[in-house]
Order: sequence, then structure tokens, then C-alpha cells
Amino acid sequence: MTSQVKKLRDISSAKNIPTPSYHGAGCAHCPLHTARKITKRIKDSVTLVLGIAECACYVKGGDTLFNVVLDWHDVTFGCKDKLAAAFDELMQEYEPKAVFIITTCVPEITGDDVDSLAAVFQSQYGIAVAVVHTEHFKTVQESVGVQNAMAACIEMMKVTEKDASVNILGQGQQDFLDTELSGVLKAAGVEPGIYIPDCSVAELERASKAKLNIVVDSNALLLAQKMEQRFHIPYVSFEACISPQGTLEAYRHLFCRLEKPMPEMVITAYEKACKAILDIEKTVSGTSYFCERTQFPTFALNAFLCGLGMMPQLIVTPEFPGRDSADLMTVLQYSDPYIAQRISQETMQALQDELKPDLLIGGRRGNGGSRRRYGSKRIGFDAIIEFVSSISGNQPDTEIKKRHSPDARSKRREGRRFS
Repeated sequence: MTSQVKKLRDISSAKNIPTPSYHGAGCAHCPLHTARKITKRIKDSVTLVLGIAECACYVKGGDTLFNVVLDWHDVTFGCKDKLAAAFDELMQEYEPKAVFIITTCVPEITGDDVDSLAAVFQSQYGIAVAVVHTEHFKTVQESVGVQNAMAACIEMMKVTEKDASVNILGQGQQDFLDTELSGVLKAAGVEPGIYIPDCSVAELERASKAKLNIVVDSNALLLAQKMEQRFHIPYVSFEACISPQGTLEAYRHLFCRLEKPMPEMVITAYEKACKAILDIEKTVSGTSYFCERTQFPTFALNAFLCGLGMMPQLIVTPEFPGRDSADLMTVLQYSDPYIAQRISQETMQALQDELKPDLLIGGRRGNGGSRRRYGSKRIGFDAIIEFVSSISGNQPDTEIKKRHSPDARSKRREGRRFS
């Protein structure tokens, strides 16, 4: 089975990462799929998908999704008239407050200027119209759909008077309120204003009043950069980070931007995270593992685990940081694991039987299989503490050694899985 995957050292770009099986979970999602996951969370907006019939079948859900299905005539002569007629019908029957137009592969290849048409519709009907480009032929990374849909939200924002509020980019309010970062902001007297993408069109219109954007998911970084260019709102990147020092620096940067003293609870949490890592270092050294998606950036996480003396055997990810990435070079310094873009449950089991990892990190849970939503539910040192506790299993050294003994061969084959 290892003949169907490649070694990390042989990969030069994301497109070179193999998919050993297209059965089951072994296929990539089109960015259209992930873009729709974002646009449906913007209240009072509707989404218009521009593509062929297969695109209409691919994305379903709710009374805020509509499709403009292109035929051979539209491909040959352009889709301007059909899109204009569909938009007019949409406005007469539903009167939305804003519209997302998601373009797919065919109109992108034929060169229809949907952005110009959107500007015409915006002027004609007096509502915000944002175009989300999701051409699948350009990328194997489904996260592009999330990034472009988030960035498109800027078209619904208006110039407003500034205040002292902060925006949270990349996570909804309910999830964010459960995080460490939320507690730290509350202790410092900072109340977040708008949570994007879980907000309404009216809230998006006022998003430009904030003094600062806090980016808690890398998929929202493009939106933050566009808001800085257009509205001069600085941003702080506060994505999930496996390094305690990196998380501490993010807190320092945040409170420097907020012009407030950093609460003492941050230093306490930092020391606790450092201790948690020191406590497991001897326990996990020499442990082999498979790594699928977690809330942490894949190669940063694997570089961290290699630094603890752990041995990656397989990394499953559709993303590649580039040959000059420091994290990639760190992983290759310690090991040369196999890598796959996506993998079915059957193929994963076959690789487990062949390579016999001690741990299975991230990815599916049990037979049903599930993934985290875009946007980590833990942000701060608590994410680090939870993760390092899970990979150690909170077990004494003798238990770890037992898993490496011949008597525990069946346990090694089966492996343990942590998110």
C-alpha cells in the first residue's frame, strides 16, 4: 500500500501530493462546496451559483441558494443575458439585502466578466453584490473557497465612523465565547463587536468601524488584508499555534494594538503550557504516528512533534508550504514520512496494518468519521495543553513502553487516535 503514496522529500507542490484512493473519503471537495458553507452563514443574503448542471447538483441547502445553469449556448456565446435575467427574477421575487455570486470552472474558463456584471447589478438594484471565484481546476485546496467567500464579504461593508470595537474574523460568536482568548479579552475589558462570518448583512455594513480585526482562522486572513487596505483597520493574526512562545507573542502583539496592559492570566497560562510540554517530552519520544487534519497548521504541528522526538510515518494534507518552509525542513531533518492528499478509511487501515503506527493524530473519529468546522474551537494556550495531554494519554512511562513491546503488537496495529 505504501507504493501508492509518496515520500515527503519527493514533493515539490500541492499538486504532486498523491491521493492513493478515490473511494470513500479519498476525493477532494470543490471550493464551491466550502464557499457555500460561508455564504449561507451571512443572514439576509442569498447565494447565486453560476455553473453547469453538475454544479447545481453538488451544492444544496436552504431557501437562500439559487442556481443559474449554463448550457452549450451560454458556453459558446457568453452567459451575460442569462445571468442578468436570473438576477432580475431573483430581485423581484425575493428582494434580498445582498447577493453572493459564486462562479465555477466553466464561466472562469470561458472568460465571462462576472465582476463587471456584479458592479452593474449593484448599481441597478442598490444592494451589495459580491463575486466568489471557485475555479476548481486551479487548485486542489478546498480551503480556497472559504478564503474567497470570506474576502468577498468586504463588498458589503461601508465606510463608517470609527469606534473602539474589535471584529473577530473566522469564527462565530457561540464558538468564540468558549475560548481562552474570549476570557482574556473580557478580563481586559474588551468586548468584541462583529463575528464574521456569523453575522447579518447589516452588521457587515458596519464592520469598518472597528479599531482592530482579530484573525482566529487563517482562512480569514485575506479578508483582514483587504480591510486593512480599504478601511485602514490593522489586524492581529491569532490562529491556533502549537508553540507556547508563538501564542505568547500573539497575545503581546494583540495588547500592544489594543493599547492595554496584558492580563496576568496570560503569563500563568503560558507557564502551564510550557510545563505540559516538558512533562510529556520523555513519554512520547520515539513514538511513531500518522497525522491527519487538526486545528493546528499541519507542518508546524509536525515540526513541533519531531522536536519532541516523535516519528511521523504518514502525513495526510492537501496543503504544501513550499520547499523553503522552515517547518518542512525541520520535519525532513528528523524524518521522511509518507504523504497523501486525502485518504479513504480502507486505505488508512491498510497503511496502519503495514506501518503499525503507535498513534493516530487528527482526522476522523471512529468509524463514522468527522472533521472540525473551519475555525478552531480552542484559541490560546488551552489548545496546546489539550493537545499535548491527548498525545501522552496522561499515562506513566511504563504504559508507553508497553505499547512498544511485542506483547502489545495488536494495540500498536490498532493505534490510538487523538484530535
